[in-house]
Amino acid sequence: EFDMALKSFETSLAINSENTTSILGIGVIKFEQAKFKEARKYYEKALTIDKASYWGNFNIALLNLLEGDDAIGWKSFEERDKDQYLSHYGGSAIQEIFKENISRNSNQKIVILREQGFGDDIMFSRYLKPLKNLGYDITFACSPELKGFFRLSPDLDDIELTSSIPDTKIFDYRAFLMSLPWLMSDFQKLRLNDPLRVDFSRFKEKDLQIKSSVKKLVNTKKLKIGLAWSGSPKHLRDLNRSIDLKLLKNIFETSNVEFFVIQKVYKENDIKFLKKLKNVHDCTDHLKDFMHTAYFIDKMDMIFTVDTSLVHIAGTMNKKTFLFLPKVPDYRWGLKNNQEWYPSVSLLRQEKVSDWKKPIEDCQKIIKNSLSSSS
Repeated sequence: EFDMALKSFETSLAINSENTTSILGIGVIKFEQAKFKEARKYYEKALTIDKASYWGNFNIALLNLLEGDDAIGWKSFEERDKDQYLSHYGGSAIQEIFKENISRNSNQKIVILREQGFGDDIMFSRYLKPLKNLGYDITFACSPELKGFFRLSPDLDDIELTSSIPDTKIFDYRAFLMSLPWLMSDFQKLRLNDPLRVDFSRFKEKDLQIKSSVKKLVNTKKLKIGLAWSGSPKHLRDLNRSIDLKLLKNIFETSNVEFFVIQKVYKENDIKFLKKLKNVHDCTDHLKDFMHTAYFIDKMDMIFTVDTSLVHIAGTMNKKTFLFLPKVPDYRWGLKNNQEWYPSVSLLRQEKVSDWKKPIEDCQKIIKNSLSSSS
C-alpha cells in the first residue's frame, strides 16, 4: 500500500527528520516505482545519518547491481547478512575466506555454502569450476533437492556435492556461493555469461517413475509450452513478480497448444480455474524434485515463466525460455532489454509498474509466430 506507507513515513519524518527507517522506507517506495535516482537519494541520506545502516548499504548494493555497476555492487553485496544462513545451515566454525586470501595453486580445501533460493544455487554454481581451476579442493554444500540436477553437469565432476556440511576440521576455508563473483574478481570477469553445462545423456528417466499417462501427454505433436506464473508466496517481492492466473486466459485459448504447468499450484482458486481448461495440464503432483522439473522442461518446445527457479533450470538446460519481468525486477536481470546470464532466455518486461498487459501480448505473439512457423 504505497500511498498509505508514504503518508506514514512522511508523518514520521515530520516528527523526527532523522528517522532512518522512514527515510529508507521512502527510498524503497521510490525504488519500487522505478524512480531510481530518487531512491538512491533517500538511501544516501540515511547513510549520512547512520553510516553503518545495514539496509542503507544493502539497498544501495542492490541498486548498483540492478543498474549494471558490478564492481561496486558485488563489493557492497558482501555486506549482506550472512550470519542468518550460518545459523540455519551451519559452517560458522570454519574460517571465512576473503578476496585477499584467494590465490592460484593453493591446494586448500574450501567448502562453498548455499544461502538463498534454489535459483541462486543454480545460477551461481557456474563459478565453482573456475574456482576449482585456481587450484582449490572444493566441497559444495548445496540444497539436497538440487543434488541430482547438479550431477548432470560435467563442470561439477571434480567437485564434491553434499547436502550437509561435513567434519569442519578438514576445511581451510568457507565461502558463500553468491560471494564467488567478488572473491575471484582479480582472476576473472565478475559476470560469467556461461551457465553450467548439462549432459542430458546422464539423465535416467526410468529412475523418475513417470506415469505412462504423463509420458503420453508430453509426447503430443502439438506445440508444448511449459508455464509458471507464480513463485513462493514467502518471497519478499512475490506480489511484484507473480501474475494473476486469470490474466493468462486468452493465452490458454490458443488452438493446437498444450500447456504444462511446471510449478506447484497452491491456491484453491487457481486449481479450480485450471480444471476448466482441457489443454492445460497441472504437473504439481509430478514435480517431486528438480529432476522431474528437468524432465518436463526437456519435453517442452518453449518455456514461459516468472522469475522463479524454473527460469534458471531452463536457462541452464539451454531451453528456449521467455521470462516475464516486472518493471522493477530482481537485481540480476538489470534494466536493459536483454540479459547476459543465459543465452536461451529472452525478457518480456513490463512497460509500467504492476501492468502485465505488454508482456502477455508479447507472449501471445510469440506463440502465434511459433505455430505459423511450424505449420
